[in-house]
Amino acid sequence: MKKINLLLVLGIVSFFSTSCTEDEDTNYTPKNYLAGKWTATKIGHLEVINNVEYAVYEDYVNNSECDNDNIIFNEDATYQLNDYEFIDGACSNNTIEGDYDLEGSTIVLNYLDDANLAVTETRVIKTLSFTEMEIAYTDSVTHQIVLLKMVKE
Repeated sequence: MKKINLLLVLGIVSFFSTSCTEDEDTNYTPKNYLAGKWTATKIGHLEVINNVEYAVYEDYVNNSECDNDNIIFNEDATYQLNDYEFIDGACSNNTIEGDYDLEGSTIVLNYLDDANLAVTETRVIKTLSFTEMEIAYTDSVTHQIVLLKMVKE
């Protein structure tokens, strides 16, 4: 009986002598998966077939003479959109720079246009991992929903 009591006392002492405090130096800040350079790989649209909506994709075609179209999201909530075109034998980059806000699954892009007027556009994140992203937005010219698959470089 003394051995059982001794084991019980040792068990209780070892239980209470073990530290249960958390490491206060640990920082659990989530990784900003959006930050980085994203290049378009697929572009798509929605089609309705027999009353069912489907996403239809095709390869995103960049001009082989130029760099790939991309968007760079920086950690400081600024971004740079690079849209390359091959015009008159030279590669031209139509760059838009501004800041962004990430509100849930919505990216709000803010920039000044050529007339120095404030413009706000939104993109909805459909999927996001560290290396892949799918976004949807409404084209300002055609008013159609555009789907875009991108990979991080």
